[in-house]
Amino acid sequence: MKAVINGLAPDRGLYFPQEKVILSKEFIESIKKY
Repeated sequence: MKAVINGLAPDRGLYFPQEKVILSKEFIESIKKY
């Protein structure tokens, strides 16, 4: 949420997620629909 509100981190670096979300094969294959 901080990245959305602030854009850049205070040190002008990037925000990285604390955990990775693994996208399913079905999601990847159906992304064209969106």
